[in-house]
Amino acid sequence: MTHLKAGAVAGVLLAGLTASGAAAAQSGDAGTDPAAAFAACRAISEPGQRLGCYDSAALAFETARAAGEVVVLNRAEVAESQRRSFGLGLNVFNPFSREGGLDEIESIEDSLASARPGTAPGRWIFTLADGTVWEQTETLPRPIRPSAGAGVRIRRAALGGYMMNLEGGGPAIRVRRR
Repeated sequence: MTHLKAGAVAGVLLAGLTASGAAAAQSGDAGTDPAAAFAACRAISEPGQRLGCYDSAALAFETARAAGEVVVLNRAEVAESQRRSFGLGLNVFNPFSREGGLDEIESIEDSLASARPGTAPGRWIFTLADGTVWEQTETLPRPIRPSAGAGVRIRRAALGGYMMNLEGGGPAIRVRRR
């Protein structure tokens, strides 16, 4: 467990305490909540038994992690996951939220890797530097000329839509994630 960072451990220790956690940790029962087993070990007053409990809990935790039953994420990984899912209509849980709910990202900023004409006349398909692809959904009254390297800001708009602003001004462009 020495390789886990404090922030990552905090992200895993979300479960509540259970009375059977200490017994489960001592018995090595990996079918129970491994995070609760760690917390339950603290209640054992005799040092040798407490250490044995922690050893069992650590083994159960590592077993659950190796089996994919427990996933350890730090704040940066949660934030990156939320950013990567921006525009896809997914709600990415943030265990670090003060209220325990979702912290929705309102906008992202990146640069334009490329832009190519879309299937409809006057519409574009934009690829950002992070690899995400956005498609223009409405034709503008005057044509735009996007160029690679330009800064881009995409923000949430009304009714679940998204608006893109290209560096250098110009009108906001209604887009959707592909």
